Amino acid sequence: YSDSGGDGQVELYNSAGHMCAEMYGDSNGDGRLRIYMADGTEVVDLYADPDGGELDIYNQDGTEVVGLDTTADGGMVQMHNNDGKIFVALGAASDGGQLDINDEDGAGVAGLGVNANGGALDIYNKDEKIVGGFYADADDGGKLVILNKEGFVVFIKP
Repeated sequence: YSDSGGDGQVELYNSAGHMCAEMYGDSNGDGRLRIYMADGTEVVDLYADPDGGELDIYNQDGTEVVGLDTTADGGMVQMHNNDGKIFVALGAASDGGQLDINDEDGAGVAGLGVNANGGALDIYNKDEKIVGGFYADADDGGKLVILNKEGFVVFIKP
């Protein structure tokens, strides 16, 4: 169906009366496609607006397990566990790419990214404080840094 403002929607139902799919768009350029399992649980949500798009994938319980989004710097992919906690995030940043790894509780444990001289790897403790890192330095070499739990440098090696 369509309304007088130019917005439209299509819905598909299975024989049990559960929605299997729906698609709609509006005059602002927004659009959405959702796909459901036979019991009505949403498993795919694809959304677009004039700023970009988003794709979310859900498990059989309706928990998001994969998300792809546009960002100001490009895009981001997030993978979640069955509880919806983010385990891995990969994204574009203004200075390059970023990869974040989290533990079973969704707390950050490692990050791989870019610094002004090249690459940077950070390692976090259970309190999500940086305790170590390996970084490209200004002399085109590498630098290893170890910190204690208070965040003070205890070892540095160029």
